[in-house]
Order: sequence, then structure tokens, then C-alpha cells
Amino acid sequence: MAVPPPASWIDAPKSVYATDGRVSLRWWCGGSRDVVTGCRLTVTTSGATAFATDVTTQSSTYEWRYSASMATMGMNTPGTYEISVYGYNGEGNGDAAFATVKVYAAPVVTILSPADSEVVTGLPFTASWTASDTSGIAEEVLYLYDSSLTTLYLQRPLDGSARSFTFDVDDGMLANGNGYRLIVGAFSGVGLYGSNAARFTTSWMPPAQPTATIEVDEDSLGTTITVLAGEGSETAPATESMSIARVDADGTRWIIATGLASGAVVHDPLPPLGVPYTYEITAVSNTGATSVGTVDMTITTGYWAFNFGARATEHAKLRFNAKTAVSTTHGGDSYHFADGGQGSGLPVYYATTDRDISGSGSWDTVGQQDADRINALTLRYPVGWMRDPYGHRYRANMRWSIDHGFPASRVWAISLDWDAVRFTEAW
Repeated sequence: MAVPPPASWIDAPKSVYATDGRVSLRWWCGGSRDVVTGCRLTVTTSGATAFATDVTTQSSTYEWRYSASMATMGMNTPGTYEISVYGYNGEGNGDAAFATVKVYAAPVVTILSPADSEVVTGLPFTASWTASDTSGIAEEVLYLYDSSLTTLYLQRPLDGSARSFTFDVDDGMLANGNGYRLIVGAFSGVGLYGSNAARFTTSWMPPAQPTATIEVDEDSLGTTITVLAGEGSETAPATESMSIARVDADGTRWIIATGLASGAVVHDPLPPLGVPYTYEITAVSNTGATSVGTVDMTITTGYWAFNFGARATEHAKLRFNAKTAVSTTHGGDSYHFADGGQGSGLPVYYATTDRDISGSGSWDTVGQQDADRINALTLRYPVGWMRDPYGHRYRANMRWSIDHGFPASRVWAISLDWDAVRFTEAW
């Protein structure tokens, strides 16, 4: 009677398993002089059999394998289990090898914030969770992925006592309008791992709508603007800074100033005259969310305004007995072609992108003060800005002349010829 040698040892079992895990076993039995027809695999706990099966197929010479879930093998309850493998021959004779393992429940992690599919509306934002295990929590790890789990933004080891993590503005990890998946994993005192995940999106709450007070300087026909932040609240974060822009009737937008605190004062020296336009005030929160307030304006006047200097701070205005003219010439060339009279003898014109705008104007002013101001500016500045009361604005090379009757006359005649140059706002 041939008796196979005992299963010499069981290779695969770990000392600790999780109740929701899987057991993969590998063992050896048999020899060149013996025939092993099968192996009896048995799991017992507290003297009772939890699972038993016959394994009759070798994975390779002398090697046997078996794999199943903890539930299938009756090991899905915490406790101590003995695994035995008994190799036998055709007569049922054989011997066994044994391994003892302990089974624990994996750590339980529950994410409290964010709730799954929550919309996070501002920063700083604190994620929080609970983690528990009968053997204690030794270490945790926090992962931040995009919503599809393709991009890892953050992997942060944490102490086993950690129960929260704060995402702040300076971290730069959470951007507005994105989807994310947060995973919190915990390692128990016996080395088992458990985790939980929550999906969330970001949609930052905008700050309260800002506004502005506008004062028109009747001398320069510019404006002084005081920007005012809206009040923060539980639903509207505080304003970090503001910017202001002028939006003209044709849609042209000029950013006047940025990085403004509430109560800051700025100047707009060249608003259009006689037509509607808008000041647009943008408030920015610490998360980068914005809100916009607008103030509609129309400066009604009968004056032509002239500004000079890099910041257009020097100025004059004229009104009485005004006569003005503007002409526009487009660049191009005309050519006559021999067409047998079919083109009525007229040329063909080929335009270029060149354009010239020129104009003239004359005004009267009573008293010497306005004339002296114009004369002083003429001597210093060959180029300046001109705004008429109908909404047109030009930057131009200006040529002035001033006539005054003699003997003394209270009326000064001021005339201007000008050629437009490329327009730029002041500074």
C-alpha cells in the first residue's frame, strides 16, 4: 500500500485576512514514488468545520492551488481559522499540512463631507470623515482624482488620528466648475485596508454685486469713480479686489484700473460725450469667482473737450459759435483700362487699408482766459485728444490759430485744423 508523503507546507496563506477579501492557496504534496489522487481542503474554526472540498486537479507537478472568496470558504466572520490540506492516494491514505490565519473586518471609512454628488460652493473647504476598526487605525491616505479617476491631483498620507483635510485657495488643487472624486483610505492596526469615495463638483459662489458712484468734472468733462464692494454674507463671499472698465456704445472696452479695494477712487479723463456708455465694475472673491455691477452714464454737454499730456490731465473746452467739419479719405489707386467703351470710360479703383481723417473747427470765446489756456497748450503739445458733444473721440495732430480784434475786444476767435492719428486711451 503506497502512502503519499504529507503535504509538506502551505505557501500562500497570509496571517491576516479581511472578511470581504479572498483566499488564494498553494501547497505541495506527492513525490516521484507516490501517486496522489486528490487533496482534501478543510477550514475549521472553534472546532467546527466551516468549509470542506476535494481538490482533484494539480496546477503543475506536485503543486496544488485553490482560490475562493471568504464567504465561499466560510471565513467571512472575524475569528481564527485553521486551514488543512490532506493529500491522499487511491486507497484514501495520506497526510496533512496546516496553517492558521486570523480574519478581521476591514476598517470602516465613512465620508461625511462632501456628500456624494455635492456641489462645493467656496474655499476653504474641509473634507471630513470617520474611520474605525477593532484593532485601531494606524495610517490613512487621501486621494483626489478627477471625476473619471484618470488624473490624480493629490495623494496625501495622513496620521491615523486624522479625520479632516482642508482645501484652501493657495493650494490650487480645486478649480471652479470641475468634477472631482475624493477617496479616503485607512490601514488598520493589523494592516488591513478599507476606503470610501465621494464625488463632488465645484461651483464657487460669486461675491456680492459691486457698484460705483460717478462724479463728472464740469471743467475737464472727465469722471471720478469711487468703487464700492457689496457686503459679504453666508451666501456671498467677501470681495478680494475689484476692477473697473468703460464699455462704449460701440462695444469698445477699456480697463481703467484693477486690484482695487472698496472705496478706491479712479479717474477716467476721456469718456465719450453726449452718448450712452457704461462703467462695468467686477468684484473678485478669494476663490476667483466674480460678479459684475454696472452704472450707465451719459454726459450731456454742448462743449467740445480737448485733453493733453500722457494722462490727459491738461484740458480745455470750447462751445460758442461752433463750426466744425470732418473729412475721410481712403487710400487706393484708380486705373483706366482699354475696354472698348464697355466700362463707360470710368476707372477701376483699388482700395488699400490706409485711411486719413482730417477736420477743422472754429469757436468763439468771451474773455482772454480760454484763449490763453489754448495758446499755452498749443505751444507744448502737438498731439492731443478731441471729444465732440455727439460721441466722437479723436486723437489728432492739432494746429491752432487765435484771432483777436484790436483795439480791445471781448471776443476771441479760435480755429483748429487737425489730422487724426491712431487712437489710444490716456496712459
